[in-house]
Amino acid sequence: MTAHQSTKAQLEMNETIIVLFIVFIILIISIFFYYQYSISNVKKTGEETLTTSSSVLLSSIGSLPDISCNKENCIDTIKLLAFINQNKDYPIFDKKTITIEQVYPQPKLDKICTPILYNDVNFPTNCKKFILHKNQGSNPKIISTPISLYYPQNKQYGIGKIIIEVY
Repeated sequence: MTAHQSTKAQLEMNETIIVLFIVFIILIISIFFYYQYSISNVKKTGEETLTTSSSVLLSSIGSLPDISCNKENCIDTIKLLAFINQNKDYPIFDKKTITIEQVYPQPKLDKICTPILYNDVNFPTNCKKFILHKNQGSNPKIISTPISLYYPQNKQYGIGKIIIEVY
């Protein structure tokens, strides 16, 4: 083998190594972008599932026997306060903050409703919110729907909204 043939063989070997190196780099970049695409699809599917389950929860809260009115489609505020004081926890409430907010009659104060405020003569205008379940987190996704509220102590109805914050 001559020196010329040896140099030519080394050049061809170097070219082969460079081509393989470039192919591996392209392959690694392709795998990285495919992984990023897959992760974004999984996150999107997870968010859609969470939104769907929260919507189902939103529509079913008003029919929980612990807080619903007997015959109408509404929430009994006395039952609601009893439910909150029992600190009863449903597994479907996990990782969510669930609040029932009075809209009408317009509350004069922005307070959380308690049994003491409930027994006040100014109820229902002396407090604004009933907190069914509280969870802390960041960047909540908020969904809400209107609901009828029943105040049995004065046999009146009001309007409220159920707010679910999903973390």
